[in-house]
Amino acid sequence: MTLVSSPVFGLEQIQRQALYVLFEGLNDAIDEIAAKMDESDQEFAVRTGRVYEPTIVENILPENFYEGHRPSLIKAPVTRYPNVCVWSVRAAPTPESALLDQISTYADLVYVEIMANSPKDEGEANRRLLRTVEAANVCIMRDTSLQGAVHGLNSDPSLNVSDVFTRRERTSYGPEWYWQGARLDYAVRKEAVMPSASPGSIFRAAPLGLDIDQE
Repeated sequence: MTLVSSPVFGLEQIQRQALYVLFEGLNDAIDEIAAKMDESDQEFAVRTGRVYEPTIVENILPENFYEGHRPSLIKAPVTRYPNVCVWSVRAAPTPESALLDQISTYADLVYVEIMANSPKDEGEANRRLLRTVEAANVCIMRDTSLQGAVHGLNSDPSLNVSDVFTRRERTSYGPEWYWQGARLDYAVRKEAVMPSASPGSIFRAAPLGLDIDQE
């Protein structure tokens, strides 16, 4: 897709490239983190005198990666979990932007929201969530330019985790499940040549298997 000029704020471009980074690497990272934490689980069982029970951290299905804020997922079927949503929420000019002539620099805020669940108990839901969050951060930190969409991070990411809540499998009936969500906040630096200076094409093709508009 060719535009008359490159986006200056870049929110949708950044959001999409961040989604590609996760889509292409998150499940491998989940397996890495899960294997590492399984060693910790075994040590925990020994040191506390408890029975060791492995925690299976589920991979995320291709259709469960989303662009934008998706509050509708709160009531979605269990097959839509675990899931990842990526959305850009703010673009603010940096102080040095006013000093530049043909280039604007922005500090853009990107959220990576993750939700996980468990039919077993609160503890498993929490472990699944936190290990998926760690894996997502591994992916982003391995490619802080988001495949060339930004010039890097302005600061270290922050993390917020929700309370665990319960819900019936089919909202009002069926087995009870445990659910929990988290949000990673990334402040990224976007430099944009002003439209009059350098028009061009900025979009890339979606990776095989990812339908950006899929619900």
